[in-house]
Amino acid sequence: MSRFPHACTAFGVSVALCGLFALPVAPAVADPINDAPSASTTQDSAQGQAPDPTDPAVREDSTWANPLARATDPQQDVDLEIIGIGTSSSVHAAAGQTYTLRIRNDRSHALNNLSLTLFYRSAATAAEVRVAQLANQGEYSLSSQPLQLDGTLSPGETREVTVTVPAAGASIDSSRDAPSPQPLNLPPHAFEEPGAYPLLFSLSGQDTNPESPEQGGTQYLAVARTTLSVGASTRKEDQPSTPVTVVYPLAGPTYMAAGQTGDAPKRRPAFVTKDVLAAEVGEGGRLRGLLDAYREAKSSKLKQATCIAIDPELLDTVNRLAEGYFVGERTPDPVEEPQRLRDSWDQILGGEEVEAQHMPGNADAKKWIADLREVVQSNCSVALPYAGADINGLSQVDSDWLRVRALGTGAGVIQRILGVVPTQNVVIPDAGYVAPEAQQVLAAGISKTPEGVEPVEADQSRRFEQTVQGKPAIPQTGHVTALVAENTVNIEQPAAAPDPAADPDGIGADGADGDGSDSAEPNPTDEAWNQRLVNLPGATRTGNAGEEVGAQGDAPANGAAQTTATALTYSADLGTVLKATGQHPEIAAYSNPDLRFNLTEDSAVARLADAQAVLNLELDSGRPTLAVPPAAWSVNKTQASSFLQTISQHLDNHSATPAPLPEAVQPRGIDLADVGSGSTTVPYTDPGAYSAPYLGTVADTARKLRELTLFMQNDSAIALTREGFTSPLFSDLLRGLSTYRKRERGHVDVLREQLGTNLARVGQVTSQLRRSISLLPPGNVFTRTSDSSPLLVVARNGLPLPVTAKVGYSSDADTDVTVHVDSTASPTIPAKGSITWSLTTDIADTSEQVNLSLWLATNSQDGKGDLEDGTRISDPVELRVQSVPGLSSRGVAIIAGLLLGIGAAGKMLWDRRSGRASKRKTATALRPAPRPQEGDQN
Repeated sequence: MSRFPHACTAFGVSVALCGLFALPVAPAVADPINDAPSASTTQDSAQGQAPDPTDPAVREDSTWANPLARATDPQQDVDLEIIGIGTSSSVHAAAGQTYTLRIRNDRSHALNNLSLTLFYRSAATAAEVRVAQLANQGEYSLSSQPLQLDGTLSPGETREVTVTVPAAGASIDSSRDAPSPQPLNLPPHAFEEPGAYPLLFSLSGQDTNPESPEQGGTQYLAVARTTLSVGASTRKEDQPSTPVTVVYPLAGPTYMAAGQTGDAPKRRPAFVTKDVLAAEVGEGGRLRGLLDAYREAKSSKLKQATCIAIDPELLDTVNRLAEGYFVGERTPDPVEEPQRLRDSWDQILGGEEVEAQHMPGNADAKKWIADLREVVQSNCSVALPYAGADINGLSQVDSDWLRVRALGTGAGVIQRILGVVPTQNVVIPDAGYVAPEAQQVLAAGISKTPEGVEPVEADQSRRFEQTVQGKPAIPQTGHVTALVAENTVNIEQPAAAPDPAADPDGIGADGADGDGSDSAEPNPTDEAWNQRLVNLPGATRTGNAGEEVGAQGDAPANGAAQTTATALTYSADLGTVLKATGQHPEIAAYSNPDLRFNLTEDSAVARLADAQAVLNLELDSGRPTLAVPPAAWSVNKTQASSFLQTISQHLDNHSATPAPLPEAVQPRGIDLADVGSGSTTVPYTDPGAYSAPYLGTVADTARKLRELTLFMQNDSAIALTREGFTSPLFSDLLRGLSTYRKRERGHVDVLREQLGTNLARVGQVTSQLRRSISLLPPGNVFTRTSDSSPLLVVARNGLPLPVTAKVGYSSDADTDVTVHVDSTASPTIPAKGSITWSLTTDIADTSEQVNLSLWLATNSQDGKGDLEDGTRISDPVELRVQSVPGLSSRGVAIIAGLLLGIGAAGKMLWDRRSGRASKRKTATALRPAPRPQEGDQN
């Protein structure tokens, strides 16, 4: 009786341990992000105390922010935030601008004697505006009189205060109902001159119940920064008109679940992990607001200057949402694998059942697509990299097909869904730079070849099959233009001067009529226009004969193919402040780390005002301006409208003129070969760069996925193609290289986990699909009676397309072993089916057992591409082979010899015995004694 509880305990522990070992373990994936410390890095909270730059944690965090930036900002548990900026005047009126500030008291005691002071600096350049964003209060030399705020601010209480800055010019509309504004007492004509004025609002006050004597007096409680933009009341006659090009992005994460496969003739419904995209295209959503802001813009010149940049993956996903989709944490496995009992416990207990909610066709998604289709019919459009894939990460992943998928197929998606042909051969990396090793990848963005050259195949499956037949995946002829920040290009040779003869009518780059009085003088605006273009000789690919060709665009005399690339540069200052706008601000990869700071310390309204100020400076400069907001732009409709309105005002007052993107990529007055030449560079540490181990994992997964694709064979009787089947998995890899929110400091940890999980899922599904092609022997031991004894094996294929294979083998025998397959058997394993093969074995020495490994391998035939003959397909199966003695030719000879020997020995024994008997027969017979005769007696 006493042993029973112990037995139960032991049994329970055993079951628990077995269950523990049966739990699934996620594959290990390398850390995706390099130089990306956690957003939870500790910060120095002491008032006015600068972080120690020798601290390792501070040095690590300096990739994201200068540890000395805003070093004296107070940390007093009081928050001051700019939540609204507006004016009732027009852009160039001098009536005044209002700022609504929110004050929140997070201290344990009330505050009183509050006062607000505006500190400001004189009119600044774009670079000075960025410096001012990091400057401390003492570096703002000018200020207003303190504005006393009535009342007491209790613990946890929030109060809004609206103040007026007189003589302000720029307008950033706010739809909020703000309290009556209070005027700030500023020196006369403080902001009379046009320009950008850095502002710093400073809040001071007293603690009503100080915990220490130091807190009894007036304290420096909180600050808030922004920039005031003041425009000129009238345009100067000699002011050049600024050519302006705007890239207006519609992109962002789609939250597509990793591990899906393709189907035909009808695609499977989309499967997303979060129902975020449907909300974004719905009323009040981000994408709905971005599209409506553009649609409602009244300026026709703005439409001419703007090109709608569309992420083809987002466009395709929204289009699929309109047809119905599923929402769940994980997609079902594409194949069902045999499982042991312990591996099935979770399913038996209901723990592994895939749960998903079916969503009907989304009306908001359908309307968004229809409205976008209407917009692009009469406006410029261009494709962004698929899923925001990073060209610099792609350069480290040795897969030309993946590069083409990322950069060269977007135009086809836009044409298929929206019915228009977008601007082609333009690459817009969201990172804002192209690393030197990534210059060769730019040619993957060529979707249109020159006249007289074979066009790029539009159908993705047919294009893939062309690469299998040996045609390069990346076009070998054509020209591509990349939009990058100006500080990411080193100019080695400046552009040639424009030829005045190319502009006989005296029409400059701004489109305005010249006086034509001095046609021999080049147009300064044309020179500035051409300085934005830089030919990249390093992006030139070699021709058929191995000859390197230049950027002239003319084919060599020997007919060798060529691809060339040009960089179209934009202001790094403008690009940096645009990156910092919206609800999810990002650090620009090309920005100086000394000027980086924690962007979330400023409100979205304040950061947009900074960007507006720099944009106004660019548009007033006369230099060609290219505005490129971040791809996954997180501004709302009001903020997007304000951005567009700023540009519209400059276009309407003729201080700017529209320069469409197809025009912006072409030089003025010179040939493309005569623009400056140089090379790309990475000016500063990129906090969002992918780590080498992670990229290695992506490359390995891409290689295995390509092998899986090539294992299959297309079948005319099956609508699905092999490229179509694995295409969603390749898309998963591109999402794994996305730039969206990669440089958002507070999102790093979440993104790192998502990327690792999704990549592991792709690897898992690829392995499952590969294991569905398997070889099944009849047992673990095969007893052969002769060399012709058949061994029956079953080749199974769980894929939706046929697989052509042969049997590969190896053995541990010291002698020769050969495995033959019946020559009349078909080498093709049918889709979702199996085939039985008869094998025979030749074993030179049958005296011992032989351990044999069998597997499926690729067979030499067309359609295998770069797969080598004999590439292993399936996992090996182990088989022990033994031979029955005496039935092989050698065994028969040995046994026959033994039998002959035994017979001879037996005969000899028989003969010997037969010999003795003969001697006995021939021996003298015993005669009986003679009878006595009569008379012989005595």
